[in-house]
Amino acid sequence: MATRATAKQPAGKAASAKAKSPRKTAPTEETTAKKAAAKKATAKKVPAKKAVAKKAAAKKAPVKKVMAKKAATKQATAKKGAAKKAATKKVPAKKVAAARAPTRPRAVYGRKSRFSPQAAKELSGASWVAKFPGSDKVSDLADPFKANVTSFISAMTAAKAKVIVSSTYRRPERLYLMHWSWKLNKGEVKASDIPAMAGVDIEWNHGDEAASQKAAKAMVAGYNIVKEPSLTSRHSQKKAIDMTISWTGDLAIKNKDGTEVTISTEPLNGENDDLIAVGKTYSVIKATFSGDPPHWSTDGS
Repeated sequence: MATRATAKQPAGKAASAKAKSPRKTAPTEETTAKKAAAKKATAKKVPAKKAVAKKAAAKKAPVKKVMAKKAATKQATAKKGAAKKAATKKVPAKKVAAARAPTRPRAVYGRKSRFSPQAAKELSGASWVAKFPGSDKVSDLADPFKANVTSFISAMTAAKAKVIVSSTYRRPERLYLMHWSWKLNKGEVKASDIPAMAGVDIEWNHGDEAASQKAAKAMVAGYNIVKEPSLTSRHSQKKAIDMTISWTGDLAIKNKDGTEVTISTEPLNGENDDLIAVGKTYSVIKATFSGDPPHWSTDGS
């Protein structure tokens, strides 16, 4: 059996190949020191870069804030301008609405007024007598009636008569209160049926008719009413006066033309026919209706 011969490498070539293969050598102290120095230098550079970047960002931040503030201011100014313009357009509309709004009437009779507030009304009673006060001054009358009354009173006082004026001008609101308190007290109307008057927030209805009439009676007594007051009185026109007249003995009084008249008849008060005739010369006419002794006016009504 034949055998293969193994070829042997020459000794010179083997030595040469061995010399060419790299050999790992242990690091020297110098190499280690260089690596450490390089690592340290790299570590120093990184924080420096970060610091520079941070500084640059810090510089940019205020600029951004200023720009944002300017933008916000500009936006706010634009909004104010738009709101002002819109308000300017709305003003004329409001003025037109105000011009078209109905004016509040001074007095409304015979119906419930939509101008009268429906809440917070005050119950009727004696406290209403002091509201809407009238006048007892002759100076509040209208001319020529004021001048005529002044002359007539002067003639009576010159003749030693006593004259007490209790009423001249009466406001429409007061006449309204007097008129309906009288009617309610007499049972001529129900409290719930009394019409409202603008500006007079009175509640006639106490929830019980007897209580309502009792409150009305207190008002009649407070007003000292002796006859049903009219809603259209000469008092509200400043053409009437209520005065109580009295004297003792004979009354020597002058007419308007200066003629002296001696009154020796009775009664010794404003109901005397002779005194009534003297008053007529001054165009001061005694009431042509009964039940109101102190009443005088331009025409007796």
